[in-house]
Amino acid sequence: MFTIGQQVMLAGTPGVGEVLHDYREGSVAVGWEGVGLRVHHVSQLRDAAEESRRLAREREERLAAVLTAFTLTFGIPATVMVIGPDLMLIPLQAAYTFAEYAEKVVHHCEDGLRKTREAAGFASPRLKIGALYSLTVSTIPELVMRLKLRKSSLDIDLTLGSNQVLLEQIASGRLDAIIIALHRAHQNAELLSVPLFEDDIFFAAPIGSPYATRPRVDLDHARNEKFVALNDEFATATDFGELFRRAGYVPNVVMRVGDIFSLINLVSGGVGYSLLPGRVALFSPRIQLIPLSGRYAAKQVIALLVPVRRERDPNLLALAAECRMLGHHGDNPRFADRDAPARKKGRSSQQAESLERHSARQLRTRTG
Repeated sequence: MFTIGQQVMLAGTPGVGEVLHDYREGSVAVGWEGVGLRVHHVSQLRDAAEESRRLAREREERLAAVLTAFTLTFGIPATVMVIGPDLMLIPLQAAYTFAEYAEKVVHHCEDGLRKTREAAGFASPRLKIGALYSLTVSTIPELVMRLKLRKSSLDIDLTLGSNQVLLEQIASGRLDAIIIALHRAHQNAELLSVPLFEDDIFFAAPIGSPYATRPRVDLDHARNEKFVALNDEFATATDFGELFRRAGYVPNVVMRVGDIFSLINLVSGGVGYSLLPGRVALFSPRIQLIPLSGRYAAKQVIALLVPVRRERDPNLLALAAECRMLGHHGDNPRFADRDAPARKKGRSSQQAESLERHSARQLRTRTG
């Protein structure tokens, strides 16, 4: 049998009055579709109303408990009891005043916590990334584009510098993450590494040099040549010194500079030869990168470094995930199109499990 409310709902439907009469007489099946939908709807409304009343009673009980505790703790009357069919506690003005300031305190604490997290770099709307100058042609623009597609609201500050400068800045907290060149296992236990790709070191010469037709260059045959190099704080300068130590002599370095662009211009202008990573081939068509002979083969591993203490930061998780994807697909597919030496993507990048899964065990490809 339908309740009064259900009959009212049904009566408002065109043509249902007769159906309701027939239903009472037992001549219409209960499963008649139109009536069934109406009945189901009314039943849902009734259940929702009962649930709302239950929640309201629970809120009233909790509020009464809080106001009573406030009165007992501070000795300030906050409620007045009203005797009736149901006992009721009516909040006084003191309760409203306290509630107003309590709400301000809660909001102030939430704001303070948010700003504290931002100061520590957690969930900040701005990500400060440091990178090598030599990565600015392809790797960094593509990485920033990918990161912006993933987190469009994230603002990115980019700082360019040498390996040494960037390591100092991330250690002091001025940078959130850095992308640098590693030559061997990094010993800093406070940093985690996510490799992107490997890059070979080449003999850099101007177009049309005497070495242009050689498939490989033996540094033993370049003892009498003039060289230009980067300052010692750069990763490529470390490779430069190491390879000439293998060759057993000190090269004639006529000039040292503080950026990769100036060095490439000096090489292209014929001031001297140098040793440079393959990724710089995109910087200028006026230099030629020639592979070194076997005993002088050397590689750099381009890797993202992030602080261990912030490995679960959402922004760094997104950055690490994009670095892994970039390393997996290769750094720059266009590089091979210019007949420049192909760079090998780092197989070790596959060992860096997804930072995005919020698990240090899955994240860590330790730098040390």
